[in-house]
Amino acid sequence: MWKHLSHELELRGKRLEEALRAQQFYRDAAEAEAWMGEQELHMMGQEKAKVRARAMAVCVTSSCCPGPCCLMSPFPSPRTS
Repeated sequence: MWKHLSHELELRGKRLEEALRAQQFYRDAAEAEAWMGEQELHMMGQEKAKVRARAMAVCVTSSCCPGPCCLMSPFPSPRTS
């Protein structure tokens, strides 16, 4: 009987160690996913700023129609000058 109980305790210990490793993996994966989400938001903000700057530069230096980007520009539109 003690031998059987000892064997069962050993099996339970192994299952608990496996469960701990699985929980650590899921925690690490969730942490990595959160970090990637933050990086994505940061990069999207940088990309929006780059696109906005390029659009403003194109509208100011070319003879585009006075669209929303030209209306937001502090410079007069080439077509309305």
